[in-house]
Amino acid sequence: MSNGRDEAGRFLPGHSLPGPGRPPKAQELAVLDAIKATFTPEMVQDYLKRAMQLAEEQKSARGMVAVLEFAAGYTLGKPIARVEQQPHGLAAIVEMLRDKPEQD
Repeated sequence: MSNGRDEAGRFLPGHSLPGPGRPPKAQELAVLDAIKATFTPEMVQDYLKRAMQLAEEQKSARGMVAVLEFAAGYTLGKPIARVEQQPHGLAAIVEMLRDKPEQD
């Protein structure tokens, strides 16, 4: 292929994504330290409460869900994404479309 990938879409040796890539670990840790120094746990708690109050005052279900997802993501962890296989799946749909008569 001409874009530096093989037939399966994997990068060929010597090819990678353009751009600087992920920052060095030291830089990432420095940013995390700066965030921790700026936002104390009490501040985070106050901001979460205020965000929920604003969402409730505006009757914003999206806002409430966003606050809850943020809090749950840091306290419970994000749920595992699962792929559920259907017994007939895509093959059955393709077959059904193939057998369907053309309509004008």
